[in-house]
Amino acid sequence: MSNLIIQNRQNYLPAIQAFQIALRAEPADALTWSRLGEAYSRAGRHVAAIKALRRALELDPGNWLCSFLVAELKTELGLFQEAIFTLEGLLEKRPIELSILVVLARAHLSLGQTEYREGFHTRAESSFLQCIEVALSIYEHHSGFRTIALKIISDATFQLSRQPVLQDQKRVDEILGLLKTLSSSERNLSLSLELPHCIELEDVHGSLAFLGISIRACRLRICLNASSNAARGSAWYDLAIGLQHWCDQTTSSESEVQAKIVEAVTNALKEEPLNDAYWIAYGNAHFSDQPKMAQHAYVQALELDPKVSEFDGNWREDELTCSRTSLHGPIWGSCIITMQTSNLLTKHSQELKLLILTIRSYGLVKLLLRPPTVTSLMLKLY
Repeated sequence: MSNLIIQNRQNYLPAIQAFQIALRAEPADALTWSRLGEAYSRAGRHVAAIKALRRALELDPGNWLCSFLVAELKTELGLFQEAIFTLEGLLEKRPIELSILVVLARAHLSLGQTEYREGFHTRAESSFLQCIEVALSIYEHHSGFRTIALKIISDATFQLSRQPVLQDQKRVDEILGLLKTLSSSERNLSLSLELPHCIELEDVHGSLAFLGISIRACRLRICLNASSNAARGSAWYDLAIGLQHWCDQTTSSESEVQAKIVEAVTNALKEEPLNDAYWIAYGNAHFSDQPKMAQHAYVQALELDPKVSEFDGNWREDELTCSRTSLHGPIWGSCIITMQTSNLLTKHSQELKLLILTIRSYGLVKLLLRPPTVTSLMLKLY
């Protein structure tokens, strides 16, 4: 019992040492092996944790929790396919177990993002669709955890909206039909948040339909997360990202959408004013029309995290846009560059374009993809 108390107080090293001593006395105790694996996991020693949990499984093959923890650790190590194989096996015996469903959905999402980044777009599409199917199961069977399901759905549908062509049209139509039930559930809620009138699902198809679903899922997350500031801030932030992509892909009511983007980022900051990522997003939202305000936002971001040197953006992906921009060296810190460019915006717009093109020509800006578990920052450069 004292070992568990030590672990609960997050003193993992003493807990690990205590479990190791206990195992010297009883090396065939499966429970102690599993607790040692959990302590290793919490201490960040994932490989050692997997070894301990596998030993526990050898002693007690029917312990599904150990198998689950191994799969969860493999997900964190990037071994998504191995984790999915284990989790799907567990799901056959425990088909509505919440923890299994959540980790399985996130594993499919992470696998899809990895596949997309490596250029396997058809495989990525399949992974995202599987992720949505699992998330819908969470939404259906665990009403108290629907915000978790909606977060996964909003991320997966956003990723699908970036696919230029969807290959498995039959399956896509089936998933879209299921997702539209989420939109119908909005009518049963008193939602105070109004979306721009151009965000409609009736007349859109394919990738744009998934983007509309993502936006509406973010809206539901905002309205259902009444108590969690972090969850509401994340939902507002994701909403801003989705709206910007809608604005990029369509031409209707652009000013109305841009106004809602600024509102969403502002509300994200109200929920989490110490989040440097939201300050950067706020600066990006005001970059073209209010450069001084944008500069102030970037200064705030630097004050919160002086080492910020990486943008995680998916604002635009055209000639002058950074999507997850990595800039090497302190002088090329992303906030510093953006502040410099915002100063030039009103007086030297042509010089600004040349500056960005120069940065790109020297390979300091590298276009990558939007990562999984974290949503994109916004960087719109003119």
